Amino acid sequence: MLAGPSEILIIADDTANPDFIISDLTAQCEHDKSARATLVSVSGKVSEFVKNKTSKYKTQIKINRVQNMEQAVKIANEVAPEHIEIMTKNANKVSQKIRNAGAMFLGNYSPVAVGDYFAGPSHVLPTSGTSRFSSGLSVYDFLKSSSVIQYEKSALKKSAKEIMKLAQMEGLFEHAKSIEIRK
Repeated sequence: MLAGPSEILIIADDTANPDFIISDLTAQCEHDKSARATLVSVSGKVSEFVKNKTSKYKTQIKINRVQNMEQAVKIANEVAPEHIEIMTKNANKVSQKIRNAGAMFLGNYSPVAVGDYFAGPSHVLPTSGTSRFSSGLSVYDFLKSSSVIQYEKSALKKSAKEIMKLAQMEGLFEHAKSIEIRK
C-alpha cells in the first residue's frame, strides 16, 4: 500500500466543538508539508469559524460546506481517508455509512492522537484513497495461508457437469477433460 502523505477528514455538524476540529486538522498538518486535512461540515457556522482560524495552513486544509449528511458521507467515501473523525450528533449512525477509511474516530473526544498513541489500532493505515481496497496493517499481513481442497469421487461426480461446462465456456478443454476422466 502507499504510505503517505498522512491525511485526516473530519465530518462535523453543529454539535462539534470547532476548537477540537482546528486542533485535529492542524495536528495532522504538522506531519509534513504534504499532509492533508479536510473538514466536511453541514454547519456554516462551524465551517466559517474553522476557516478563519486555520489560514496559516490554507495550502493543507480544505474546508467543504455541504447541505446534508448524505453529501458529507459521499465525499468521505470518495476521498477514502487514512483517518476520519466523525463529530456529529449521531456519530455511530454516520459511521455505519462510511465504507472507505483506514481508521474511524467517533465523537468530540476521540482525536486521531488517541489511536496513534493509546487505543491500539494499527498506526500503519492506507493513504491516498487506498482504503477503498486496503486495510490497516494487522497480524494477518504477516501470516501465510494456503487453500486445501479434497473431494471424494462421489462429490466430484455430483459437480462434474457444472465444472466441465465452466471450463468449456472458457475454452479450456483440457481442464474439462481432467474432470471427465475421473467420472
